[in-house]
Amino acid sequence: MGQIVNKTYINNQALASADFAGSWIPVNSVTGVSIGSAWTGSINGTLKLQVTNDPNNLALLPPLDYPGSQYPVSGAGNWGWDITSLHSGFIRLYFVFSSGTGTLNANYTLKSGPQGWGPTP
Repeated sequence: MGQIVNKTYINNQALASADFAGSWIPVNSVTGVSIGSAWTGSINGTLKLQVTNDPNNLALLPPLDYPGSQYPVSGAGNWGWDITSLHSGFIRLYFVFSSGTGTLNANYTLKSGPQGWGPTP
């Protein structure tokens, strides 16, 4: 039987005047990823997911936007992603700033297959 891990990911991150990238979440042996987010304030921009197989060489091979993950942000709100098929080694939440100020919170849930975890998430 698979295992499930729930973690707070981003905690009261101020959003103002610049893009914000969450830390990379290792998802090597994961069969499902769920990322939930909520934000407050009068912030405007776009939330999206990015993936990579090598977070240590982003200058050589930049991260890719996960297809269909862009969500427009305008004022306070919340949104989540539920991914059942992911073949990348790492995923993160990325906010593209447009205007305003606000605060971002997010958590994630990972589910492993019946074989359990590879590297610890």
